[in-house]
Parts: sequence; structure tokens; C-alpha cells
Amino acid sequence: MNYTTLTPTQIKETENALSEVVAAAHLLTSEPMKKHTTFRVGGEAALFAAPDEKELPEVLRILSARGIRPLVIGNGSNLLVSDEGIPGVVIKLGDELSAITVDEESGTITAQAGARLGAVARKAAEASLAGMEFASGIPGSIGGAVMMNAGAYGGEMKDIITAVNFIPAGNLPAASGNAGHRGENTEHHEGNTEHRAEDTEHRAKTAGRRAEDTTMPGTYDTEGLSLHTARADALSFSYRHSIFMEMDVVITSVVLQLERGDPEAISAKMKELNARRIEKQPLEYPSAGSTFKRPEGYFAGKLIEDAGLRGYRVGGAAVSQKHCGFVVNDRNATAQDVYDVIRHVQREVKKQFGVTLEPEVRLIGTFRE
Repeated sequence: MNYTTLTPTQIKETENALSEVVAAAHLLTSEPMKKHTTFRVGGEAALFAAPDEKELPEVLRILSARGIRPLVIGNGSNLLVSDEGIPGVVIKLGDELSAITVDEESGTITAQAGARLGAVARKAAEASLAGMEFASGIPGSIGGAVMMNAGAYGGEMKDIITAVNFIPAGNLPAASGNAGHRGENTEHHEGNTEHRAEDTEHRAKTAGRRAEDTTMPGTYDTEGLSLHTARADALSFSYRHSIFMEMDVVITSVVLQLERGDPEAISAKMKELNARRIEKQPLEYPSAGSTFKRPEGYFAGKLIEDAGLRGYRVGGAAVSQKHCGFVVNDRNATAQDVYDVIRHVQREVKKQFGVTLEPEVRLIGTFRE
């Protein structure tokens, strides 16, 4: 998750340019990222834009012309932003890009990237469309859910996606500076004071070719910013992964294919799954859901519990007493507190069991060891 680091002068100039095309309510400066992540931690974003459908292409055009790569986020439900914040541009695909259209006859739903998964699942249920019950309690946006192939209770996004609309990487500039980090691809080294994401240039080019092999022509073009559509079979879905994780793209909307079902059965399943979440997960505290990916052959929460780490705390962050797979912010934590808990858990599980726990949470910015 790379973004361009900007100087104070560049920030001001970019703010002036964006203010010409973005409503004042959609463009903020020095915006606390803790307001936009479910961990409720993180420093300030120098520039924060939440554009609507008409504003988004113009925002991207301006940034592209200036050689600026933004950090694009959804509901922030899978991010840990450092306390130092983001000295660049953040684009949030949120409420202004959250339209949901249901075609009951065909069983398809088209949702803009900022639509919450729960809202889409409720729309499906209202139309007696089954298949999305598993996602009804996941707090993320549908764009982010596609990016990482989110899933729960035996269901995954790959099971219901037909196509994804996106603006491809080739239309945006390369990032400058050591700015952002993709949590899953960040290697942690003892004693280092910052972390550098591994070079993904080759994989990005390969991924781009695979996606473009099966994309349909762009439906609009704003000075080179073409909207592409990729079929689901081109997206290399696997556990908590899609081809988009090797590409720098802006997902704009998603098309789902669901099956007609019994409305009472759909409602009952959603209620059952949500009751299980309430019973087993620490939903009363800010978190990013499951902190670690499931290691092959193991369960992260069980390993953490067996390592004696239930309740392990650094400052305001702790391993949940209720579910050891969750790191929670239960005492006004800093991002560094959360990070320190994650790293300690990784080290202890590796030392005791020889298993590497890979964060499901994506790390943005610089953290101290």
C-alpha cells in the first residue's frame, strides 16, 4: 500500500488543486486517521478526500498529473496506521460511493466500493437472495473485501463475485519515498526502526497482464483514467488474497451473483451468524477483526492461547480475553501499542511452536521495534 510522501508546499498546492473539484465537506486537512479505522488509532492524514462518484475521476486525474499516488482506503477495518500519520493524500471510498443496485430477476447486485458489507447483505436479504449471509457481520466495505477476499463462517467473497470494476495501475504514477507499507508483505527485522515493503514491481506487472487478458473495454476515459472490468476468474482468488493485492488499482464497484432463497431462512442464518459473533468475538472493543491469518494446519487464536498470551498487554492494547485471535484497543491505545502486541505475539508463537503468524492487518507507516 504505497503512497507518495509530500512536502508542506506540495500539500498546500495539492489542496488548492483538489478544492477546485471536490466539495469542501469532502476534502479535509490534518484529518485524524483514528476516525477512519476500526482500531481507532493512527496519526493525521495531511490531505483526506472522500469524493463522490463524479469527483473521484477528477481527483485521480489531478493527482496523476502531479505525480502523486494516494493511499486508497475503505472502512479502515483492516488497517493499522502509525501514530506518525500519513504525510500524503488519503482517498476514502465511503458513504459518498456506496450505492447498491439489486436486480431481483437475475439475482445480481452491483455495489459501489464504499458500500458496507452489512448493508449489501441486508439488501440481498430483502430481495430474498441467498449467498451473502456470511458477510453480514463483517465491518468492512465491499471494495476492501474484494481486495483481500474477505470471508467468514465458510464463505468468501470469491464465491459470489462475478466482476469487478477498477481503474488500473497503469493510469497512476509510481510512489516516491519510503511511505506506505503492505502489511502482508512487510518483513520484520529485530532492531530495525522502520520496515520496508518488499519489491512487488515484477508481480504487479505480471498481475496486470493476467487481469487485462480478461478485462472488457473501459466504459469511460477521463484523460487516460479508464474504467476496466475484470471477470472473477481473472482475479486469482485464494485465502485472504486477490490479484489486486499485486496491483495498484482503485476498485470502484463490484458485481455479485446470488441465488434466490427463502427469506425466512436467509434471515435466520444471518441472525445465527451474528449471534455467534457476539458470543465469541470482542465486538465491544475497537479492533481490526482477526489480527492474524490462519497458518496452514493451525488456528492462530489457539496458538496464541497455548503460548500463554491471553490478555497480554502493551499500554492500551491487548490480546483479547474473549478471543485470542483478536488484538483490541481497550484502554485508549496508540498504534505503537497495537503494533508492539502484534510483534510480541509473533515472536512468542515462533519461539514456542516454530509457526510464523502473518498479520491479516495491513500496516501503514513506520513503527518502532
